[in-house]
Amino acid sequence: TGPPASRPGVDAAALPSSGAVTGPSVLATLRGVTGGYDHDDDSLGRAGVPSPDDRLWRHPSEVAAARSATTAEPPSPRSPHPWVVAGLGGAIGACLTAAALAVGGAFSPDVVESTVIREEAVPVSLSLPDQQPAMEVADRMAPSLARIEAVAGESLVTGSAIVHDRDGHLLTNAHVVEKASSIVAVLDGELRQTAEVVGLDATTDLAVLRIPDGDALTPVALRTDEPAHVGEQAIALGFPLGLAGAPSVSTGIVSGHRSRIETTDGRILYGLIQTDATIEAGSSGGALFDADGRVLGITTAVVSTDGTAGGLSFAIPADQVVRVVDQLVADGQVIHAWMGVEGDAGATQPARVVDVVASGPAARSGLAEDDIITTIDGQPIASMADVILAIRNRYPGEVIEIEYVRDGQLETCRVELSERPI
Repeated sequence: TGPPASRPGVDAAALPSSGAVTGPSVLATLRGVTGGYDHDDDSLGRAGVPSPDDRLWRHPSEVAAARSATTAEPPSPRSPHPWVVAGLGGAIGACLTAAALAVGGAFSPDVVESTVIREEAVPVSLSLPDQQPAMEVADRMAPSLARIEAVAGESLVTGSAIVHDRDGHLLTNAHVVEKASSIVAVLDGELRQTAEVVGLDATTDLAVLRIPDGDALTPVALRTDEPAHVGEQAIALGFPLGLAGAPSVSTGIVSGHRSRIETTDGRILYGLIQTDATIEAGSSGGALFDADGRVLGITTAVVSTDGTAGGLSFAIPADQVVRVVDQLVADGQVIHAWMGVEGDAGATQPARVVDVVASGPAARSGLAEDDIITTIDGQPIASMADVILAIRNRYPGEVIEIEYVRDGQLETCRVELSERPI
């Protein structure tokens, strides 16, 4: 058989369709790759195929012949060379394997013989993030979100809201609607309804709206039976920049919990869920869902280093939402519990009492300036922000047990919370 007329290298057209390496023509083709090519002529060198003892590789048929001709013990297998790369997908024939070995040019000086044996490469399955939960949540929960358009003076403020019940109640952020003179809620299919404020609470940045026709609404489920876990999937839905159409979706994880953040407009929020899911302007009041479509929290704020959204975002946990919303729906206002102590809420630790309000609940129970609160109802307290959050999660009239350190001694007292003065 004469040499192939193609350029040097492994000519796929010269190989059998089955992928097996057979015949002298294929050996000649491989020789063009392994270094026997005459660069001054567009053909293979005239010397022909070297004998097996003069080559760095052998054809499988030559290997079989060599093995059948000897009765000696087979040599112990050599360790594979570290530069060999396997599993690049698909089945690769021996001819391509031989070409790859030769082109690599990394044989050790002491290697005098290399055997090429045809093997089927194992396809590699690349593991990609599972987006199925996000797709399902977005599809199922999109009708439970509303785009909010609030007119405040000469400005139009846009935000998001979630459907709370079939009585027409929607939940959003207080800062979206607190200055509004008129509000429109845009629901599934661009259905526009006028909304009114039932009540809002600037302390927690939550508000309840009501639209007249809520019979066909699909309420969300708030996850209050367990907190958001760091590392679990988080799916944010909202209407960034007031864009029309279906809500936008972004995914990430619950990346932490923050006891206190201060916003650019002076609001101080406590006990927030932190996520790396992107939340843009206009998504305030939207929902942060878990992989099952339950609401972990209501989105409220983002961290920005250059004036744009992105990076870290924050949501008000579902248990806080329920505690506040129940009161807003029932009474239009929220009554917060109060203990009557002051401290540096910005300090990371410890929870040192800076001042005690005279005749307040804490004063009546014996707490004093410079006491360091360590636990409330058995829960560790690391900072004054933890104290504020613990009190906020309780109602006036509840009695709490406090452990504190005074002059190096651990003390205990019981405090009956009262209603926070306006």
